[in-house]
Amino acid sequence: SEHRVREQAAKALKAIGGSESADTEKLKGALTDQNWNVRRAASVVLGKMGARTGVIEEIVERFDSPDAADRVASVNALREIGTAEVVPHLAGRVSDPAPEVRLAVVQALGHLKLSGTVPALLSAFADSD
Repeated sequence: SEHRVREQAAKALKAIGGSESADTEKLKGALTDQNWNVRRAASVVLGKMGARTGVIEEIVERFDSPDAADRVASVNALREIGTAEVVPHLAGRVSDPAPEVRLAVVQALGHLKLSGTVPALLSAFADSD
């Protein structure tokens, strides 16, 4: 089916690692695809490309999704970018209503090993989950 083709294309791009020649506009469009696997793969590829292509804002917009899986994919994409620029966006999600998103945020912040992550990690100690 059509979504399987898009899903496989996104997986292939993910495996390649998001080359400079990838069409970022199509990947940005895939962030709102009906298929969750396509959205997730596009988030990861854009995350790998993010520092080079300026897609952080597009990734952060997915934090408005009612689907926790989309928000986790966005967190993971920011983790892939891995620069200090993503820390405030991640820190703002420490209080996400979904525990799986909060867990992904704490893991991403820990992975980054940047001093700016400490306040957000400390606030996670107040989490009751």
